[in-house]
Order: sequence, then structure tokens, then C-alpha cells
Amino acid sequence: MKQAHVVVDEHAWDMLAVTGLTFGWLKAWLLGAGAEEVVFHRLHSDSWLGAAGWMLVVAGEDEFGRVVLQHGRRLGMGTAGERTVVGGEGLELDNPPRRAWFYVRDRQRWPTLLMPPGDIAYQRFAWLPFFSGDREPRPVYVHLTSDGRGDLEPGLSMGEGSLLLNDCGFLPEEMLVQTLHRTGLRLITAESCTAGRIAQRVARVPGASQVLWGGMITYANEAKTALLGVSPATLNEQGAVSRSCVEAMALGALQPGCVSVAVSGVAGPGGGSTEKPVGTVWMAVALSDGSIESRLCRLKGGRAAIQSATVVHALAMLLERLGGIQRI
Repeated sequence: MKQAHVVVDEHAWDMLAVTGLTFGWLKAWLLGAGAEEVVFHRLHSDSWLGAAGWMLVVAGEDEFGRVVLQHGRRLGMGTAGERTVVGGEGLELDNPPRRAWFYVRDRQRWPTLLMPPGDIAYQRFAWLPFFSGDREPRPVYVHLTSDGRGDLEPGLSMGEGSLLLNDCGFLPEEMLVQTLHRTGLRLITAESCTAGRIAQRVARVPGASQVLWGGMITYANEAKTALLGVSPATLNEQGAVSRSCVEAMALGALQPGCVSVAVSGVAGPGGGSTEKPVGTVWMAVALSDGSIESRLCRLKGGRAAIQSATVVHALAMLLERLGGIQRI
């Protein structure tokens, strides 16, 4: 069995969580590169010592020396004063230009790659071929569901689902940025229960500055009225978590040459009712011609899971409306 071992130090463990990159995505990408099993280790647990197979070390540069020495290799110094691995090779990274180091270990020639955590997601097309070599990557089917063979994050899985986002392991925000570039539109978000997380998610993608117009966090009803023009009568009669409200939010945020998305829901743990239990989320997408579509989602999990799932459902709805994906 071809195992891939991912070794993560404490700082990188926290950094991946802060940036929103789950281990489900990292596992999916390595499986697509050809691994048959992916095993995660904390660097300071020493469970990775002697592991046979691919090894991806995600850590700060100050921790790389420990791994290199543990593998019986020596550290050197490059011409620019940077730390190098004697007998290793450099993998060129960009933004800014620099190198990640890799080498082989043991008689089995197992590959080892040392990567900083900030480069894992958006530099993966540079480092994944280091493991896959000349092999064609396996499909990684990303579905809008949490009921598949492997959860990528709340709301997305690698298994069967009602909505196929892609079969290349693309993050939904990557696909959206690509689609916005293609259509020439910019995105505006009007967020209540997600409190800016949709805009933040899109802003993670390199090149987002060209397609992200901005966003508004309108958590309180007063903010929905003051910033988006939602009628107090709508809020009093239909409530903030309603079709009428999110459609008014999306239309109120819309600007020429843009597409807008609005979300409002009950993330919990309190605030639910018989009619609108926890996990009830309304979202709407408005196009630059003023056309609008809204959708009701019934999401499961705790507060953080509901907020996270709302983000990916909103991204998927945007992609649908812009022609980036189709239901199957």
C-alpha cells in the first residue's frame, strides 16, 4: 500500500485551521496524486519516525532542520544565505520567489518534501507533481454534500452527491474566482449569519482583488435596513431569515457590473423555532440585470459547521447562476 505521511508542527496545525484548509482537502489532493492511504502526524509526537512512504512535512522553516537531521541528512547554506539540504533539490515557489526543499530517504528512495503551511493550498500544482511524477492524477470528485466517502469540510465531500462541483479537487472559491474572471463580473456579498466569511473565503484566492468588489456584514436588522434598504415591514412580517429578506439584501447590495450574494440564517445553538429551526438558512443571488434567485437550505451540525456549510452552499449557488457547474 502506497502511504503518504503528512507531518505537521504545532504552528502549522494552527495556521491551517486559521486559513480554513481542512485535512480533508489535503488528503483528497494526495489521494488524487496517487496515494492509497494518507496518515497525519504531529511533528512532536515522533509517530512519523521510520514511516515508510511519501512524506510531506508542513512546518515553519525553523522546524525543518529537525526533520532533515532525523533522516540522516545534513543542512547547508545557499548563496543568498538561505538554509538548504545537502544533496537535496529545490522546488521553485512564487509570490514571493523562493524554494521548498525535497530529497529522498532510505534505500526505498521515499520522497520527502518540506513545505511552509501558507503554500499548501495555492501552490499545490507546483508540489503535487513531486509525488505523482509522470502519473495522471486521479479524479477527485467534489460534491455539495456531507454524506460521501470522505468529508472535505462541512458541506462538501469526495463522495456521491446531488451537485458535482468538479472532479479536479478545486476549492469552490477557486472555481468562483475563475468564473468571475471569465464573465467579467465582480462579487459583492451581503452577509448576516456568516459575518463576512464568504468574502473572506474568496479573498484567500490569488487574483481575488480583480473580482471581489467588497462585502457588507449586516448582522443586526437595523444594519439590513440602513445599509441594504431592507424594509422594516419585511423584517417585522417575514423575519430576517426569509426569502423576502435575503432577496432584498441581495438587490440592495447590487452594483453595476456585479453579482451579489446574500445569506441569513439561524446558526444556533439558540434562536430557532418550530417554523425556523437551527440550521435554517436562506440565500439569494442577484445578477447585474436585476434577476434574482433564492434558496432555502436546511443544514445540520453545530454553529461553526452550519456557518461553514452556508459558505460553501452560497459559493455553489453563485457558480450555478454563473454557469460554472450543473446539477447531476
